[in-house]
Amino acid sequence: MRLNFVLFGMFLFYMQQGLAQGGKQFPEADEHEKWNFKLTNSAAIEKVLEFDLQIFLLAPHPVDYEDIIIDNVKWMNLAFKDHLYFNFDNNIELLEDSFRMEVLKQNYIEDGRFVDSLSRHSTKGKINIFICPTEVDTFSDKELFGFTPVYKDWNEGYVKRSPKMDNLFIAFSSLESGSTFPHEMGHFFGLVHPWEMTKEEQVKMKITDVIALLTNIMNYDNFPTQFTKPQLLSMWNFAKDHRYYLLKKP
Repeated sequence: MRLNFVLFGMFLFYMQQGLAQGGKQFPEADEHEKWNFKLTNSAAIEKVLEFDLQIFLLAPHPVDYEDIIIDNVKWMNLAFKDHLYFNFDNNIELLEDSFRMEVLKQNYIEDGRFVDSLSRHSTKGKINIFICPTEVDTFSDKELFGFTPVYKDWNEGYVKRSPKMDNLFIAFSSLESGSTFPHEMGHFFGLVHPWEMTKEEQVKMKITDVIALLTNIMNYDNFPTQFTKPQLLSMWNFAKDHRYYLLKKP
């Protein structure tokens, strides 16, 4: 009961402060249901689309990493429930490669040098998740929690550049929040941040009020717990149309 009052007070505070940016931390939860992901008006679809995951952990390897990574996959499946499902055999491959998140992103964008270096590990036919260290940026005083390489205007490029474009990069320090896995997977299946949408696109995705924005997984705020129904349908269609080559075979 006390926790509910605390969370309610926190919510009122952020309502008063407007849409202030904050950490990605989830509220506390009991040990049986770590985070309570919700779906907004779960959609009727033809079938759940399944994908296999391959997870890599870059050096230096933190201790006690297995459980939190496995839990993140479980939380992600809750977020995508009834639309997409991610199969994971709990096998985490340890790599001796050591790249910071910021360096990976910079070189991915500029010349792809580290893409080629890491993509030799990528498993064709799977979604490859590289978990790596990150640092607080000296100038912005923020950490880069993850990034997903995407094409803006060339969706046909995914199958042509597989498996180099089948990779996600996630900071180990972000795993406690539970939101980075589904957030980056949202990008992988075509979603953008709410602030990158036009007003018309926000209406189409039903992100039209403060609560919808604060709780949306594609936001950077304090209560990212859900996708909207249109977002789930959009990702399902993107997966079927542009990531079909990764679909798990029957």
